[in-house]
Amino acid sequence: MFYMDSREGKDVQKPRNQNLVVLGLIAFGIGMRVLPYVLQRLGLISLTDPATFAWNISPVPAMCLLGGAYFSARWAGLGLGLIAYLFSDLLIAGVSGQPAFAFYRTLPFVYAGFVLHGVIGLSLRGKVSAARVGVTALASEIAFFLLTNFGEWAIGDMNYEKSPAGLMACFVAALPFLSRSIYGTLIYSAIFFEVAAAMERRSMGSGELVKAPVPTDER
Repeated sequence: MFYMDSREGKDVQKPRNQNLVVLGLIAFGIGMRVLPYVLQRLGLISLTDPATFAWNISPVPAMCLLGGAYFSARWAGLGLGLIAYLFSDLLIAGVSGQPAFAFYRTLPFVYAGFVLHGVIGLSLRGKVSAARVGVTALASEIAFFLLTNFGEWAIGDMNYEKSPAGLMACFVAALPFLSRSIYGTLIYSAIFFEVAAAMERRSMGSGELVKAPVPTDER
């Protein structure tokens, strides 16, 4: 069960170790993205075999949603996923020996998509619940799908016809990846938000608290 005080204007209590949470999430995101490439390098799995690896199941979108929802510093909400993705891309390029895995034409659309995840996560501030997290995770993945595949159609290497029919063909071809992305983001969001709620409850029970105003969307 998710918990967060949703009453606007009321002070809430937050754990002191927020920076450690941010660093931990970045490390986890990097590790989960790089691990399959390490396992393939060791000959334990094949990234082209669906029986041993499923593309697009990643913790990074859920990290972006959590950052947008919980972290008072906006760089954490909007930059958490970007930092994890950038460093993991560099490590993937090194481990795999394939720089193209980390640097490709549509990368700006991917990075913009993760920022979009964080922006959508802002809508959860002070209003976290299981239903809202689920709906937000679904909405953010659909938005990411539309943005990144528009980028693939516009400037990608697949050379789709630059017409409405070509754009639709690009979207249709990517639908299998969308289903896995939604599945992964829902699962990781459930884990991350429950861990965040458990840490909040534990801190409130232990007395190791610091008061902070409920984050708002005001700039």
